[in-house]
Amino acid sequence: MTQQSLGVQRVAPFLAAGFFTLLWIFTLGPGVYLEEAPILSHWHYIAFSSVCHALADRTYLFDGIQMAVNSRCFGIFSGVMWGAWLHALIPWFAVWIEETWPKRLAWMALVWFAIQVVDVAGNQGGLWVNTLDSRAILGFGFGLFLVYSIQEAFHFTSN
Repeated sequence: MTQQSLGVQRVAPFLAAGFFTLLWIFTLGPGVYLEEAPILSHWHYIAFSSVCHALADRTYLFDGIQMAVNSRCFGIFSGVMWGAWLHALIPWFAVWIEETWPKRLAWMALVWFAIQVVDVAGNQGGLWVNTLDSRAILGFGFGLFLVYSIQEAFHFTSN
């Protein structure tokens, strides 16, 4: 591996973590910088509308204003962000996971996704009532394992 590719290898996880942090900040919605709630056609809501329904009763408020994503999606984006920072700041952990759990992480992300489905089905079926916090926690686990299951995308190799 050349010196230049080693530099890219070390910088790429930080760039990814920075990107996911910026994305996470956007999920907080317009409450970050506005004092009053904007109309629902505000760019924050439009930007995330294709990936998250953000129903008002399932969405946290940030500084009194509805966030751009619902609590489950906020948990997913939070897990992705924290997972990316763990990957960038503790590289030996990422290497250890790659060497010891190569495909188990993808299965763990799939299991966390399945838990989401069961949670939604149980809530819809009247077996239990999930809360904003329970949705966010389950989403966080899925987001965290999602980053580690796709971490190979953050690696560059030289030919």
